[in-house]
Amino acid sequence: MRTGVPPPAVGRVGTDPHDHDDDMGRASMIKEFREFIAKGDLVTLAIAFILGVAFAAVVTSFTDVVLGAVSYVFGAQASFNDLGVHRGQNIVIPYGVFLTQVLNFLIIGFILFLVVRAYHRFLAKVPAPSGPSDEVRLLTEIRDELAARPQPGR
Repeated sequence: MRTGVPPPAVGRVGTDPHDHDDDMGRASMIKEFREFIAKGDLVTLAIAFILGVAFAAVVTSFTDVVLGAVSYVFGAQASFNDLGVHRGQNIVIPYGVFLTQVLNFLIIGFILFLVVRAYHRFLAKVPAPSGPSDEVRLLTEIRDELAARPQPGR
């Protein structure tokens, strides 16, 4: 039996004063998370999401106001929110809300289709660069001239 030596800490984490891996792992993870958040792709995605939410509000307003006015002229209604299975005065199954959301979705989908289509047409019109740039040609000439010079000692 040993005397004066404390028993080893079995099964306990962080009891060794020389064990700094846990702190270093947290610092590394926080650094990686900062880099991930700071990436341009994530920021672009966040901006696109916010714009998409705002665009959805515009489409909802369009369907409520503009289509409502047009349907009023023809004696119909643009919002299907009042449609559903009724029991007395109450709507038991409001399937009209679903139909209104489907209409909003189709409008948003069609407009986004038009935007993507125009974007692809724009990309098709952008000419691809033909051959190397002026800088690459100049560097190539310099390299070739340096290679053609006689080297001393050979």
